[in-house]
Amino acid sequence: MKAGIHPFTVSVILFLVPVIAGAQTDSAVLNSGKESHKGNILSRLIFRDPEGLHTEESPAILYAGLARYDDRIIRDIRISRVDMFAFSIMDTGYISGSWLEKTGNTLHTDTRMKMIRRNILVSPGEKISALLLTENERIIRSLPYIMDARFLIKTVPEQPDSVDLVLLVKDLWPVGFGGGLSGLDAGNISLWNVNMLGLGHQLRTTLYWDADHAPVLGSYLSYGISNIYGSFISSRLKYVNRWNKRSYLVNIYRDFKTSGLKYAGAVDFENTRSLERIELIDTVLSQIGLNYTRGDLWFGRMFTLPGKPGANMRSGIFLTGRASYIKFHEGPETRRNYLYDFQDKKQLLFSVAWSRQGFQKDNHIYTFDRTEDVPFGYLFEITSGMEWTAYKTRPYIAGSISAGNYLMNFGYLYGLLQYGTFFNQGVAEQGAVNVRLRYFTGLRKGRILDFRSFASLTYQSLMNPSDGEYVSLENRNGIGGLTSREMRGDQKVLLNLESVIFTPLRLLGFRFVFFASVDMGLIWRDGMNITDDDFFNGIGIGCRIRNDQLVFDTFELRFTFYPGCEEASARYFDAGSVAGLKLNDFYPHEPSILKYYPVW
Repeated sequence: MKAGIHPFTVSVILFLVPVIAGAQTDSAVLNSGKESHKGNILSRLIFRDPEGLHTEESPAILYAGLARYDDRIIRDIRISRVDMFAFSIMDTGYISGSWLEKTGNTLHTDTRMKMIRRNILVSPGEKISALLLTENERIIRSLPYIMDARFLIKTVPEQPDSVDLVLLVKDLWPVGFGGGLSGLDAGNISLWNVNMLGLGHQLRTTLYWDADHAPVLGSYLSYGISNIYGSFISSRLKYVNRWNKRSYLVNIYRDFKTSGLKYAGAVDFENTRSLERIELIDTVLSQIGLNYTRGDLWFGRMFTLPGKPGANMRSGIFLTGRASYIKFHEGPETRRNYLYDFQDKKQLLFSVAWSRQGFQKDNHIYTFDRTEDVPFGYLFEITSGMEWTAYKTRPYIAGSISAGNYLMNFGYLYGLLQYGTFFNQGVAEQGAVNVRLRYFTGLRKGRILDFRSFASLTYQSLMNPSDGEYVSLENRNGIGGLTSREMRGDQKVLLNLESVIFTPLRLLGFRFVFFASVDMGLIWRDGMNITDDDFFNGIGIGCRIRNDQLVFDTFELRFTFYPGCEEASARYFDAGSVAGLKLNDFYPHEPSILKYYPVW
């Protein structure tokens, strides 16, 4: 294979160094309510030392452990705000010291109390359920304007069977901006606010310019509302008006977020007119005019299964159904087995799923300072339905299995297996198999630096695909920064390894982590022998900069080289924002067709 053994050797070294170098393993589980912070001499000279936490209540009457108070009566629920710039959600007595923090607090509008209360799932007079409270913390933390949330228990000496709940809430700085240049005379600039007037409304606007096209200026507008009137129903409106695209989208949805929400669903409507570049496996269709209308409706019901008292997991059976359609008023010329994505179609799908799931608090996985809720459990799902197009009517069937859990002191492992296919006159077509494994080690703590390693393995295979359909190792689908038509095929195997060094450095709240990564992939087509030319790899190093107290994406600087891949188009240096990764939970979503190829 191209590049010999070098990428494999480097990958093994990069993955094992953090395991060997760490002085101790720390799962970073936050059940105790205590957070560990380290700082070197330089950071302590410039910034306030995060080691000393300032609590308003006596530790003797405030507890973070919830399970021991199961079935006690909630007498009162109090919300306590933690300063937006505090190092920890437990630092309830933090007072902003720098002029920058004081200015930020002056300009910031705190999330209104009524908005926070709408997201609380329990009420005074009810019995405490530690599992429900931890689920509630997770829901509040998932709000785009909340940095962290934590329930604490305050005992009532005169009423031993009752307790008071204290909900600690820490806001995010809600305003952000960004932009980029796609040429000397083309680019964009964006501004957003995810908590307008403290009401939790999200507004994002983008201005585009491109001197080579008319009109020169374009715009994008998005407006969203989370948890409307405590119903956990959210909405989103989008509008785009550019030289090559005019579109509007209306979306109203409610997800399965907790076992306490029995119903979920969504309504979608979109109308778009655009010019697109369509990438097929061996060719490109340029400047294709599209004009389509799309509608989507799905609904689901969860039936909670009884569990053992005090269990930290919930089980449920989920039944979901979905009806959708897409109508092309303008588009490329299609044929029976060609350009499937651009054919008028109607779909009716149903799913049944069995889920068992819990969450564990951790940190320093995909964020730097935020509490991350790591799901553990499993999900089994079967999907079936019918599709109607202008060329054929055919049934569809799919199944998936996923599971994840911590492996004692050896990290966390997640696995996913999916299979789906259409049947046309008894013949399986457009089938796909998708296998994913993801693993990360425990956080290895050194005297100054912390380490964690990540690994993922992906296998995808197509069976009797339509003309032009493919899986890819290009760029975000595989080897970052590498592009070539030779990286497209019917089957692929991709291995991604990365080791991350978390530093104690802070600059105006921004944290710095350094990473080294290795991507290795193999892609081939059915009926063809595997050769050295089917192997691709990339070795990268870089730095990520993020302030978890702000709504900005992570900024990444990456240098990558590609041994033996001279024939592909490569981007050796990359700088810009990267969206944060999320852990896969075990709640089902709307029934869907298994997608696998980046055609459009």
